[in-house]
Order: sequence, then C-alpha cells, then structure tokens
Amino acid sequence: MRLTVAEHRRMRNVMRPYLEAIVKHDFGADTGKKKQWEAFLRKGKLDAGGATLEEVCAFLHDFLMPLAQALAGGDPFTLIWPAGGPWR
Repeated sequence: MRLTVAEHRRMRNVMRPYLEAIVKHDFGADTGKKKQWEAFLRKGKLDAGGATLEEVCAFLHDFLMPLAQALAGGDPFTLIWPAGGPWR
C-alpha cells in the first residue's frame, strides 16, 4: 500500500502521541501504569501469558519502531509483517 503525501502527513500527525509513547522506555516501569495494566487484565479476564507491562512495552517498541521511524522521517515503510508472526 502506498500513501499519498497528504495521507502520510495526516497519519504522522495522528500517530505522533503514540510514536512518542513508543520511544518512552520508562512507561512500562511506572508503578501507576503497572497497576492499570493489572486491572485491565483482571477486568477483561485477559491472559497476557505472564508477560509484564515492561515486557509488553519492550515488544511493542521493537515491533513498531521501524514504522515509527519511517513515519517520522517521511520515508517509505517497506518491511513486511507476515501472517503467523510472533504477534499472534
């Protein structure tokens, strides 16, 4: 999928707060956020497979950073996320 220049700019503006959160490595270490994570899992009866918030944040950082860098730099994103990857 190719984006027009206008679509790319709009996406970058919408994604900016999320991209900044990806870069913030201390998010998963925040005590308040850890409590929110645990409550989220408990209320939703979700199984995180024992992953801590810090581990989830580290995974998301590694997974999304190439996209974030491409958006921030106005570069094309050419990586492929194949079906059946580790995000399943």
